[in-house]
This record gives sequence, structure tokens and C-alpha cells, in this order.
Amino acid sequence: MARIGCVEIMAVWRSCINNCMQSRLFSWWKPNFNSIELVGSNGLLNLCKETIAKTLTRSSEKHFMNKHQCVLLFQRLSETHDTLTKVQQSISFDLDEKLFLVLQELLQVLQDVERVIQSSYVITSEWLRAAIEQSDMKETFSKLIYEMQWHTDVLQSICMDCIRISTITFELAWCFGQLSVRDEFALLAANKEDEIALKNSFTSLRLQKSIERDFRNQLLKKMEALEDQLASPLGGSHQLLENEDQHKEQSTIMCKDSNEINSVTSSLNLFFLSPQDLLNCLSGELVGLGASGRVQRINLLGSTFTMKIFEQKNTTSFDQEMAAMQKLGHHPHVVHLLCYSKTDDKCFLIMEKMDMDLSQFLQEKKVKGNKLSVVEAIVLMLNIAEGIRYIHSKQMAHCDLKPRNVLVNVEVDPLSKLLKACAVKITDFGLTKTKNVGKTYTDQTWDTDTLWYVAPEVAKGKDNRSKRVKFNLMKADAYSFGILCSEILSGEKMSEDQPAIDLKKKVKASDSPESRPDLSKVSFPPLLESLIRRCWAENSRVRPKFDRICEELRFIKGLLLRGDHKILESDDNWEELGSKIKGAKVCKCSF
Repeated sequence: MARIGCVEIMAVWRSCINNCMQSRLFSWWKPNFNSIELVGSNGLLNLCKETIAKTLTRSSEKHFMNKHQCVLLFQRLSETHDTLTKVQQSISFDLDEKLFLVLQELLQVLQDVERVIQSSYVITSEWLRAAIEQSDMKETFSKLIYEMQWHTDVLQSICMDCIRISTITFELAWCFGQLSVRDEFALLAANKEDEIALKNSFTSLRLQKSIERDFRNQLLKKMEALEDQLASPLGGSHQLLENEDQHKEQSTIMCKDSNEINSVTSSLNLFFLSPQDLLNCLSGELVGLGASGRVQRINLLGSTFTMKIFEQKNTTSFDQEMAAMQKLGHHPHVVHLLCYSKTDDKCFLIMEKMDMDLSQFLQEKKVKGNKLSVVEAIVLMLNIAEGIRYIHSKQMAHCDLKPRNVLVNVEVDPLSKLLKACAVKITDFGLTKTKNVGKTYTDQTWDTDTLWYVAPEVAKGKDNRSKRVKFNLMKADAYSFGILCSEILSGEKMSEDQPAIDLKKKVKASDSPESRPDLSKVSFPPLLESLIRRCWAENSRVRPKFDRICEELRFIKGLLLRGDHKILESDDNWEELGSKIKGAKVCKCSF
């Protein structure tokens, strides 16, 4: 009887979905299946299992960078494989299309894990380059472990709905984006073991080239300095105070009329490339030109990187950007800075290579006629939001968030044959500000591409040259993010062919409809529209913090994957919706 009931329910569900798709009610819910739908949910599930099995074959190999952290990934992969097997065994009818979206997203996560595992396997001759590129990757491993667990939780919740004919309440509490205490502790221990193993390997490593020996010595000094810092009696207290400070209310950052910055001449978190070694690498292609310098490719240690070149007159921008990237370190959604250099007339920042910026990616998608699905758009937004949340956790504000400052790596999906973003990272920290580092906005100039993303209070503050203008720059980032989200959803550029002075008047007129994108032209869930409108609210106090933005975006993504359209279409505000959801019983699933 139970089986018949499930089959009948699923038949009704399919019929309802077909009717809804033909109506305007759920016009935004159009999964981007294309040719991938021929695989089916069961086929996708098998692809997930095959990807896991393929990745697990590397678990017996020895030459791993971050070996102990990779072991944690292998363990979570095994657990995910077991879950997928139980899903197949527990459902007696054909897997429904309701599982399709979550399996598609889980497959992407598993491919990301496979990519990290593959890059972590290095031979002896590549050990130095890998150490520079992949040191301190705890945040990346943390995200991958969390994403595997979260997607399998969503998958199991859907299955529980189908099998037990009961409702599994999906709520915000599922979407904090943080590891459990057990997983966090295991990851910290693994990260420490990997640092020790790396130091032992480099102590005995024989290198022929002077540039390699120089990098090796810098890396060893960096590790020794870190050990001394942790061994210091004050090291633990300083860390505790920093953690407590990060959990306090994000205080207002003062924008003052001063160009003072903290000049960075050396760093334990960065490597210095000697001018002579740099000259031997200056043969890469020109990538682009910016306000503070040019960008070109550079070949270093057998790999290709991106180099940003600052003229001597722009050393303020160089020091500001380097100081910010030094503090940020390695995060999956922030461009990684590897090393820097200086000559008599130029300064150089060498960072990881990315394929294109977000504006170019959206344009390519538009030209090829494959607009982002709502789920794909939300994944992009969530990746950007997680990057900004991390920046804010370091008590910094980006202050220049726009499509050109979001970089992506792309690939063609082997199933759908469509271009997709496989990595999303924030770049350009030349305007980034912290509590102790101020840079005047009154001397900042904006082109029309930038003005659309500038918060009204920031644009107005530029005119108050004789006054100290006080506003929360982190809330200004939220405004820029809201405008950016609308561009991701529409695929259309926000800039217009009009004088900058006219556009600035629109932005400053914060209560004017012309200062915001027209969301009526785009079809997407009302719950997402509510979040975007709060991000670009005229009153900066209404704009949510990025902790909340990330939580809500992941919640909306989960609702989409589960097909919870009633909640997505709800007119309730987030507070009312949250109280209703919390009033229901929640069941975290495990087969």
C-alpha cells in the first residue's frame, strides 16, 4: 500500500508541476535541463557515484600536498557514496525528476572535490610550485566538506518526503554554512599536520635554480615565524581577542579625508620575487589595462599566473591592495596573491590566473543563447556573497564590488554542453578599507560602469569635501551586491550610454525608481526579490549583513532544489516566514 501511495503521489506531483510550468505562477522555475535531462535522475545519481569512485582511487597514492586534509575529503566522499547507494536501495520506484536538480548540484560539488584532489597530487619537481599555490587551503577544504554534507542532507530530505509521505521542514537552521564542531576540529588538526609535513619535506628538498631556493627559504622562514607566534604566551590571547572582535556588531568604518595607508614592505604571508628573477619572466601576453596599471600573464615555476603592474606613481594603490590581500590569505572565493616584487619604477603583484570577469561570462552566455537558470544564478550570487562575508570577517570592506571585479573560471559541461562557471572569485582590493586604514572617497573617480554599483550615501558623501562623512562601508557593499544580483539574473549590463554626471544624479536620488534596476523584466522567486530589494534599500540600516545574505541565499537554493514552491512564492516577510518554519518539526535525515 505504501508503494502505491508513493507512486500515486508522485504522479499527482508531476501533473501539478506540468500545469504550473504552463502557467505564470511558477514562470521563474524553469530548470536548465537541455540535453542533460536525457541522463535522468537515476543516471545523474550513478554519475555522482562514478565520480566519487574515480576520485577515491587516488586515496592510495602517496605524493599529496595537504595529504591529511585530503584524507578528510576521502572520508566524506565515502560517506556520500554510501548515502547515494542507500537512496537507490530505499526508493522502489524510478527516481523522480524532483531529485534532478539536487543531484545536478551535488555532481558539481563532487567535480570540484575531484579537481582539488587532482591538483593536490604532485610529483617532486612540482612540489615547490604546489606549495606556493596550495598552502593554507583550510577554507577551501572546509567549504567542500560542508557542501557535500549539505547537498546530501537536501537529497535525503526529498527522499524522506517521498517514502514516508511526510513533510520534512527545510529551514534557515540548515543553511549557516559552517562545519560542525567535530568537522572543524578535525580539519584544524589535519591542517596543522599538513604544515608539519610540508616543512619536513622542504628541509631536505634539493633545488637547482636560485629562484626555487629563494622561495623555499622564504617558505621555511614563514613557517618558523608562524610557529614562534603560536608558541608565544600572548599568541593564544591575541587570537581569542580577534575571534571575539569578529563576533561583535560590525562597527561603522569612518571614511575620512586622508590618504594615509599602511605601507607593506615585507610579509610572512607573501613571497618576494627578486627584480632579476622577475625580468626573466616578463614575457607573457597583455590581458588588460586598468586605472592603476596593466595586467599580463607571467610564466613562473612551470605554471602561468596573472601579474598586475603598477607604475611608481600608483604605489599607494599597490600598497593598499597588497595589504588587503595579505590579510585575506587563501579563500575559495577570493583571488589568491602568491608573491610581489618591486623595481625602481614599477611594483608587481602576482596572483592566480582566472579565465574572465563576470561581465564577460554573462555576455558569452547571452551571445550563445543559454541564459542562466535561477539555480545557477543563485549559486553565482552565493559564491560572491561568501567571498564578501569572508572579507567582512577580517574587518574589511571591499568598496568596489562590480562585475569586472568578480573573476570566473569556466568550462563546458560534458552533459549539457553549456558554458558554466566552475570557480568564482573576488578581485581588485585597491579601494578596500579597514578600521585602521582610511582612503578618501572625495578623490575617487568613477566611470559609468562603476557608478551603478555605488551606494547613494557614498555618492552623496563625495560632495562633502570639507566634512568627515560617516557611513558603514560594509552596508555599502550590500548595496553594490544587490545591484550585481539583478545583473546576474537579467544577464544585462547596468551601464548606459549617458554622461557620468547624469548617472550620478540618478544614483544620489536614492528614492527614485531610476536609481535601481527594473526587476519586473526578470522572472524569479519573490523570496529572492525580497532579499535583493533589502540589499539596495535606501536606508543602509535595512540592508542585511552578509552572514544573513549567505544564509538566505542558501535557504532559497535549498527550496528550489526541493521544489518547495509554496514557500518561495510566499508574500510573508522573512521574520514572519521564519517564525512559521521554526514552529514546525524539523527532521535532519539519515538513511
